[in-house]
Amino acid sequence: MNALSALRTVTAPSRARPWMQLRGELVLTIVGLLAFVLFPQDLGLLTNMATMSIFALSLSLVLGQAGIATLGQAALYGSGAYVAGWTALYLTADPMVGLLFGGLGGGAIALLSGA
Repeated sequence: MNALSALRTVTAPSRARPWMQLRGELVLTIVGLLAFVLFPQDLGLLTNMATMSIFALSLSLVLGQAGIATLGQAALYGSGAYVAGWTALYLTADPMVGLLFGGLGGGAIALLSGA
Protein backbone atom coordinates (compact mmCIF):
# COMPACT_ATOMS: atom_id res chain seq x y z
CA MET A 1 0.00 0.00 0.00
CA ASN A 2 1.60 3.25 -1.08
CA ALA A 3 1.12 6.65 0.54
CA LEU A 4 -1.48 7.84 -1.97
CA SER A 5 -3.79 4.90 -1.41
CA ALA A 6 -3.33 5.29 2.36
CA LEU A 7 -4.57 8.86 2.07
CA ARG A 8 -7.65 7.71 0.20
CA THR A 9 -8.64 5.30 2.96
CA VAL A 10 -8.76 7.99 5.65
CA THR A 11 -12.37 8.68 6.56
CA ALA A 12 -13.81 12.04 7.45
CA PRO A 13 -14.88 12.68 11.06
CA SER A 14 -18.46 11.80 11.87
CA ARG A 15 -20.95 14.65 11.64
CA ALA A 16 -23.67 12.73 13.48
CA ARG A 17 -22.79 14.21 16.88
CA PRO A 18 -20.81 17.44 16.43
CA TRP A 19 -20.94 18.21 20.16
CA MET A 20 -18.70 15.18 20.75
CA GLN A 21 -15.88 16.99 18.97
CA LEU A 22 -16.14 19.83 21.48
CA ARG A 23 -15.85 17.71 24.63
CA GLY A 24 -12.56 19.26 25.75
CA GLU A 25 -13.76 22.80 25.20
CA LEU A 26 -17.01 22.12 27.03
CA VAL A 27 -15.21 20.56 30.00
CA LEU A 28 -12.78 23.48 30.24
CA THR A 29 -15.63 25.99 30.06
CA ILE A 30 -17.57 24.21 32.79
CA VAL A 31 -14.48 23.91 35.01
CA GLY A 32 -13.73 27.61 34.52
CA LEU A 33 -17.26 28.63 35.43
CA LEU A 34 -17.24 26.34 38.46
CA ALA A 35 -13.93 27.86 39.61
CA PHE A 36 -15.46 31.31 39.24
CA VAL A 37 -18.40 30.31 41.45
CA LEU A 38 -16.57 28.12 43.97
CA PHE A 39 -13.50 30.31 44.54
CA PRO A 40 -14.58 33.97 44.38
CA GLN A 41 -11.78 35.00 46.75
CA ASP A 42 -9.15 33.70 44.31
CA LEU A 43 -10.30 35.45 41.15
CA GLY A 44 -6.96 37.24 40.78
CA LEU A 45 -5.09 33.95 40.90
CA LEU A 46 -7.53 32.30 38.50
CA THR A 47 -7.22 35.23 36.09
CA ASN A 48 -3.44 35.02 36.25
CA MET A 49 -3.60 31.27 35.60
CA ALA A 50 -5.88 31.80 32.58
CA THR A 51 -3.62 34.53 31.19
CA MET A 52 -0.49 32.42 31.56
CA SER A 53 -2.18 29.41 29.99
CA ILE A 54 -3.19 31.49 26.95
CA PHE A 55 0.38 32.75 26.71
CA ALA A 56 1.73 29.18 26.97
CA LEU A 57 -0.71 27.99 24.31
CA SER A 58 0.40 30.73 21.94
CA LEU A 59 4.03 29.81 22.54
CA SER A 60 3.21 26.14 21.94
CA LEU A 61 1.42 27.01 18.72
CA VAL A 62 4.29 29.13 17.42
CA LEU A 63 7.07 26.73 18.39
CA GLY A 64 5.27 23.43 17.85
CA GLN A 65 2.86 23.54 14.95
CA ALA A 66 4.30 26.51 13.08
CA GLY A 67 7.94 25.65 13.78
CA ILE A 68 8.97 29.27 14.21
CA ALA A 69 11.58 29.83 16.91
CA THR A 70 10.71 33.31 18.13
CA LEU A 71 9.99 34.94 21.45
CA GLY A 72 8.71 38.22 20.04
CA GLN A 73 5.27 37.69 21.54
CA ALA A 74 6.91 37.60 24.98
CA ALA A 75 8.23 41.12 24.40
CA LEU A 76 4.76 42.36 23.46
CA TYR A 77 3.20 40.55 26.41
CA GLY A 78 5.82 42.03 28.76
CA SER A 79 5.46 45.55 27.42
CA GLY A 80 1.69 45.38 27.82
CA ALA A 81 2.12 44.12 31.39
CA TYR A 82 4.60 46.93 32.09
CA VAL A 83 2.19 49.58 30.82
CA ALA A 84 -0.66 48.05 32.85
CA GLY A 85 1.50 48.05 35.98
CA TRP A 86 2.61 51.60 35.39
CA THR A 87 -1.02 52.63 34.92
CA ALA A 88 -1.99 50.95 38.19
CA LEU A 89 0.81 52.69 40.08
CA TYR A 90 0.65 56.20 38.69
CA LEU A 91 -2.76 56.79 37.09
CA THR A 92 -5.53 54.66 38.53
CA ALA A 93 -5.96 51.30 40.22
CA ASP A 94 -8.99 50.43 38.08
CA PRO A 95 -8.18 47.07 36.44
CA MET A 96 -10.24 47.79 33.32
CA VAL A 97 -8.26 50.96 32.64
CA GLY A 98 -5.04 48.98 33.20
CA LEU A 99 -6.25 46.30 30.80
CA LEU A 100 -7.10 48.91 28.19
CA PHE A 101 -3.78 50.74 28.54
CA GLY A 102 -1.84 47.45 28.65
CA GLY A 103 -3.44 46.32 25.40
CA LEU A 104 -2.79 49.69 23.81
CA GLY A 105 0.82 49.67 25.04
CA GLY A 106 1.48 46.18 23.71
CA GLY A 107 -0.24 47.12 20.43
CA ALA A 108 1.87 50.30 20.14
CA ILE A 109 5.09 48.31 20.60
CA ALA A 110 3.84 45.78 18.02
CA LEU A 111 3.07 48.60 15.60
CA LEU A 112 6.48 50.21 16.12
CA SER A 113 8.36 46.93 15.76
CA GLY A 114 6.38 45.79 12.72
CA ALA A 115 5.02 42.66 14.38
